[in-house]
Amino acid sequence: MLFLKRLFNFYIKSSFHLGICLICLYVVSINKLEININYVLIIFLFCSTFFTYNFIKYGKKILKKLSNQNLTLNLIKYLSFFCLLILINTLFYLNLDTILFSVFLFVLCLLYAYPFAGLKSNFRNFSKVKLFFVAICWSGSVVVLPILEIAMHTDSDKIYKCNIRGKFRSYGIKSTNPVACNKAFNKENHSKY
Repeated sequence: MLFLKRLFNFYIKSSFHLGICLICLYVVSINKLEININYVLIIFLFCSTFFTYNFIKYGKKILKKLSNQNLTLNLIKYLSFFCLLILINTLFYLNLDTILFSVFLFVLCLLYAYPFAGLKSNFRNFSKVKLFFVAICWSGSVVVLPILEIAMHTDSDKIYKCNIRGKFRSYGIKSTNPVACNKAFNKENHSKY
C-alpha cells in the first residue's frame, strides 16, 4: 500500500497526468475534426507537456541545488531530461509550421512562468491573464497543432499538405469542415466541397 501511495504521489508531482490529459484532448479533437491519428505528434505532445510543466514547477529548484535532492525530484529531473531528448528527436518528423507554432507556445509558457522585461512577477500571478495563457497553450496544442500536421494521402500515394481553409464563407461554402487540401481547393472548384 505504501508503494501505491508513493507511486500516486510521483504521478501527481511529476505532472504525468497532464501529459495524459493532453493526449486525451488531442484524441477527442482529431475525432471531432475527422483527422487521422498521428503517433509522432502524440509523442511530441506528451513529452513537451511533461517537460514544460516540470520545467515550470521545478526549474528554479533544480538549478539552485543540484545536489542533495530527494529521490522524487531526481526521478522527475531525469524523466524530464529523457522526455526532452525524445522531444528533440520528434522534431525531425514534424512539419516546420508545427515546430514554429510549438516554439510560440513554449515562449508563452516561459512568459507565464518567469518574469519578463523588468516585471517583478510573472504572468502566472495576474489572474485574468493566466486564464488566457493556459487556454491558448492547451487549445493550440490540441486543435491547432494537429491541423498544422495534416497530410492527405491519395490513391496514387502522393502526399498533399493541408491546412485550415481560409475565407471559406466568402466563397459560399456551407461545409463546416475547417480543413481543406491546398491542391484541390481554389476559387474555381470550391463547389466540390
